[in-house]
Amino acid sequence: MFFLGEELMGLDQIVLERIAREAAVSLKQAAATIDLLDSQGTIPFIARYRKEATGNLDEVQILTISERLQYYRELLERRATILKTIEDQGKLTEELKAKILARYEKHELEDLYLPFKPKRKTRASVAIEKGLEPLARFIYEQVPGDKTIEELAESCVNPEIEVGSKELAIEGALHIVAEWLSEDGEIRKCIREQILKEGVVVSRVNKDKANEKTKYENYYEFREPVSKIPSHRMLAIRRGVKEQVLSFTIEVAPEKALQLISARVIKDPQSVFASHLEKATKDAYERLLNPNLQSEIRAFLRERSDAEAIKVFEANLANLLLTPPAGLIGVMGIDPGFRTGCKVAVVDQTGKFLEQTTIYPADPQKDIGGFERKLFRLIQRHHVRAIAIGNGTGSREAETFTRAFLKKYGEGESFGSVTSKTQKTEELSPMPSQEVETPLKIEESVAFDAKPEPANLLRNGTALLETQPESEISHPTSMPHSEPAIPTVETVTPSSDVTGLTSEVIVTDPEALRNEEVPSPDQEVVREFRPATTPESGEIPEERHAIFSVIVNEAGASVYSASDSARKEFPK
Repeated sequence: MFFLGEELMGLDQIVLERIAREAAVSLKQAAATIDLLDSQGTIPFIARYRKEATGNLDEVQILTISERLQYYRELLERRATILKTIEDQGKLTEELKAKILARYEKHELEDLYLPFKPKRKTRASVAIEKGLEPLARFIYEQVPGDKTIEELAESCVNPEIEVGSKELAIEGALHIVAEWLSEDGEIRKCIREQILKEGVVVSRVNKDKANEKTKYENYYEFREPVSKIPSHRMLAIRRGVKEQVLSFTIEVAPEKALQLISARVIKDPQSVFASHLEKATKDAYERLLNPNLQSEIRAFLRERSDAEAIKVFEANLANLLLTPPAGLIGVMGIDPGFRTGCKVAVVDQTGKFLEQTTIYPADPQKDIGGFERKLFRLIQRHHVRAIAIGNGTGSREAETFTRAFLKKYGEGESFGSVTSKTQKTEELSPMPSQEVETPLKIEESVAFDAKPEPANLLRNGTALLETQPESEISHPTSMPHSEPAIPTVETVTPSSDVTGLTSEVIVTDPEALRNEEVPSPDQEVVREFRPATTPESGEIPEERHAIFSVIVNEAGASVYSASDSARKEFPK
């Protein structure tokens, strides 16, 4: 069996096995990943460049290992502290130590530690100081002896320590029993589960705000189960409490909670101990258990509502950050690299993934011809209007190769076997089948390699990306069926960001786009924006169009690529 020594990373075999099981990986993969994480390796780095060590683990599995590793290390550290504290008190038995060592959930560990946790002065601790613990133990264990409860209580009477009667002695003993019950791990677990399943969030208006109209009026008298209340309503209640308009509690049927505790504590309901234990049970629930567990459930609801709020914020921020800075155009992204090549991906004007490949223009392969052929094929096939080059290692070299290619492209130079309209394209990564609406058809006869400043790009994006004013083009979805009109020809000079460029543009009447007939190649019509799918023949258009390239900041790209969100967006 694979074993990882405790000296290596402070983990025992059981913890390692649990991490491997929870991440759905082998022990060897878990150990190798933990070693890399301990060596300060980041999740994106390990996922990309240490596949041979981890056995090709993906980002999600590595993230799971990292999170569980942190959880168990915190647990092990806490467990060591608990064992030392109890041992210093002289109360650590072999049985208790075995129970603590067998716990691998934090709340279970804390429940075991609770009876030994240093406390502030309580009713129980005061009663213990008065020597009432033996009487409390007699009632709790429910084993008849030589003396009755009253007789034992009578023997504990001592006015000097403020135990003036047997009734006060029994009361103090029951305070001790109530604290024992409130610290029982199994009882706490039962009541906690009951509150989560059957508890009700109840909010009410504060008396001084009862006659005021506020935005929290819907919550002046509000009730909803803990298990069902949505996060946005919980957030609203919390805001109302913070602004001192509302107060809220979590209600649960006390009768059922008391029955649950009594069933676990009272051995014989007919015994002389039963009535005393019922009093202790009620005191334990009302004074200790319920308030304490209410705080736990409040914290749980707070964390859950905060997590949902962050998700909503994340979605809104994503919509803002993903707004296309250059408008709705097809974009090619190039992730520069040397030995492993430059990764290339193409998305359409909606951001939908179309195709990806790898090119090797730099040393050692230095396949400039292949680089140019693949770029040309992707540009023509998907009507790419912009090339974004990451600013990582090799970005300057990638930019040099790209600009050289764009110069040739603009001058009409041939790029091998893929330039012909009748020839097949190279086989690269297959594209997913996607449905795309029939787009506007435009043809531009001149390509250019302009690199506008970011501010100008945003300001003049429309001038760079469109060749006809929007007012002259109706949206295809609103066009009635009609006969195609005669094409119009205009000469367009782009914005000042791209000097010395004139493009001849042929634009059909937009209403013709709704016709189902496809124009023949010899007609004077325009080429359409390429959809996500390509013709079955594999042909690519020969005519060329305007393209610009720009170096973009890669900050955050690697972190995002290793996230669960990226995996959901692009599962493959």
